[in-house]
Amino acid sequence: MDAVIDALEGITTANGYETDVAYVSEKLPFSVEQIDKSKLPAGFPIDADEDKEMYTIGANMKAVLTVIVTWIVFDKENSTRQARCDLLRDCEKALVTDSTLAALILMIEPTGVMTDKGQIPNYSVFDQEFEITYEYTRTDGG
Repeated sequence: MDAVIDALEGITTANGYETDVAYVSEKLPFSVEQIDKSKLPAGFPIDADEDKEMYTIGANMKAVLTVIVTWIVFDKENSTRQARCDLLRDCEKALVTDSTLAALILMIEPTGVMTDKGQIPNYSVFDQEFEITYEYTRTDGG
């Protein structure tokens, strides 16, 4: 997860996205209106479900970790489509091409996007989901 967060921090520097998870965590449960608009667009990564199985005979295990990045976009003119598309593209590129993350895992795969379907005026809230497959020895833990 640290490598995922670091990869996302790389796009914040270049494009002005916020990834300060603590900022939103302090306000839980929160509505998008509670977030300072100067901190948007913002992405908040979280590790979700993880499946593990024997990978080979011996001590090796394979794990598949689901990572979800929740993005929030604000536009006072209610025109969030382009910003949403840019965020989706930048996030996927950052995670799929990050060399530090790639050195730690077997594979990362974007698996889906779920949006608010335009239900919140002036905002776009969406989850971008990835599956990360990695290998570890059972004796060291996952």
